[in-house]
Order: sequence, then structure tokens, then C-alpha cells
Amino acid sequence: MPIRHPSVRVAFALNLAGLALLCASTASANEVIYGATPATDSGARGVNLVRFCGGVPGFISVGTRTVGNQSDVYVVRTSLAGAVVFERFYNINGQGAKDSGSSIVELSNGSGFVVAGTSNVNGNIDDALLLRIDCNGNAIFPFTYGGPLRESATDIIEAQTGNAAAGTAPGDLVISGTATNPVGGNTDALLFRVRNNGNLIWNRRFDINAVNESFAALTEARPSLAGPTGDIVAVGAWRNGVAPDQGYVVRVSGDTGNVGGGNTCSAIYGGPDTDRFTGVFESRVGATAGQLYFTGTSTSAAQANDIYLVRAQPNPCAFITQRRIGALATSAFGDESPADIEQQ
Repeated sequence: MPIRHPSVRVAFALNLAGLALLCASTASANEVIYGATPATDSGARGVNLVRFCGGVPGFISVGTRTVGNQSDVYVVRTSLAGAVVFERFYNINGQGAKDSGSSIVELSNGSGFVVAGTSNVNGNIDDALLLRIDCNGNAIFPFTYGGPLRESATDIIEAQTGNAAAGTAPGDLVISGTATNPVGGNTDALLFRVRNNGNLIWNRRFDINAVNESFAALTEARPSLAGPTGDIVAVGAWRNGVAPDQGYVVRVSGDTGNVGGGNTCSAIYGGPDTDRFTGVFESRVGATAGQLYFTGTSTSAAQANDIYLVRAQPNPCAFITQRRIGALATSAFGDESPADIEQQ
């Protein structure tokens, strides 16, 4: 990949204590709207707490601003009360470019943030985008990653582990997304790992039976292979064009991005309905430590969109239990859809 610089329903009781599902809400004690007309402004993956950048404590979020046929990466940093610290728009490739932000991570060294998204120049093929900015929102560098076909980035994390002998290190960035298969033209799930200066370490496409796969989110889990580097667990959707979408999970070596040995594995979850995963985390406390939680949406004609929650052993192919959470489509609250999940 060249770098360019400039569901089965199971009845059971699940203890949700300690889990936070980030989803749409019908009411709010404090509501702040960011952006201005005539632009269309949209947010992406959740809101991150600012922990390492100095100055005003608060939050940061990323999304996309669209005006006419042009779109820019949109970043907002706020105080804890929601007051704007900075609001920035980033046009990566000039007039007519379509740039979007999907996820943002704060660097633990206190130097700023990195946005993951997509950049498209004048209607040409999309590339995965990484944009590094400082704590005040000033652009440091953009990197685009791609070839002659389409790539996009959907989520980004900062690795907490690494192994110098394998060429990885704490502070590396790991990104999930999608890439076009050069043979069949179907969509493959994409993972790649880079230094925090943007230099590529490894990249991998994941394809099962020449159908469509995509990743929406990822996390770093405990190591399951020899060495100190944590595994990467990514989740998304699997679609064969005939059956409904199913939840898709892959666990790979953090050093190589490969499946093989230890608990590394790939799995498809779901049943007769349409199921897609959008969030993942590894439990680090109590009796569930090491277990994985996947959340997403399950859709059927009878129940519309419901929250779909799965718990698995450290090997993501080793299913423990699942739950569908939601009201009937005919009720006043018949449509539920989570964005992410985390442990409190």
C-alpha cells in the first residue's frame, strides 16, 4: 500500500454494570450544537476525553464539514462544559477535494492528536487519511495511504505495547478500515500499523470467500503470542450479497497483523437478521478480564434496529453469549443503534 505524503436471539440475563454503551439519546441535560450554516456538519466516532494535552480540560471530537461538492475534516475541542477551545476545518488536497474524519486519538506523549479518515481528490479514488495536529489544532502533517483502488480509515488507536525485535513499539498507531480487492473488486477489511510519524510498519487485507468485509472499530488486547506486543481485535461486517450482513471479528498479532497461533482468529457472528458490529473492547477487571465485548446493530422487520451485544472468550471464535436489546418496531422507542462501547 503506497504512502502519499504532502443473528440468533438468546434469552438470558446480562449484567451491564461497568459497561457504557454510547448511543443516540432522546433527552439531554446539556445540549450544544457546533457548526454553522450553510455548511453541513456531522460527527463521527464518539467524543474523547482530553487527558494529555495541556490547557483547558475537556473533550475532542472529529467529523466532516460539507459545503457544496467539497468536504473537509472537522475537529472540535471543548471545555468540560462544552465551550469551544478550537474548531478547525482541514482541506487536505485543495479545492474540490472530499476529505472526511472518522476517528481521533490523543497521543499519550502530550504532543497532540491524530485523525483517521478518507481523502478523495476531485472525484478520484479514495485513500485512507491520517492527519496529525497539535494540541491547539494546528496541522503538523497529513499522510494518505492507498493504491489505484479505494481505501478508507474508520478507527484509530495508539498502541500501548510493542516489540523492538519485531519492529513495533508503544506509541505506534493502528488503523482499521476498508480496501478494494484488486482481483475481484469486492470490499475487504483493512488493518495497518504505522509509526506516530506516519511511516508504515505493516498493512493487511482480510477476505473470506471473495465477498465483502469491512472493519468499523478496533482495540488492543493482551498478547496471546510469544513477546510483549498486544493483539489487535477489529470488528465490522461480513456480506456475501445474498444472506443478511453478519458481524465480523478478527484477532491478529500486533507485531505482524497476521492470524496464526495463540488466540488469533476470525469469526462471523449473527443469525437470520442483519447484524453489524461498530464497537469493541477487552475487559480488564474481575472475573471477565481478558474477555471481549462486541457491540453493534441487529435489524429485522419485526424489531427494526436493536443494540446487539456479544461476549466472547479471549479467542474471539469462542463465543460465550449474546443479547439483543431494544423495543418492538411498533413501540414509541422502536429504533436503537449504538456507536461504541467502553468499560467504566
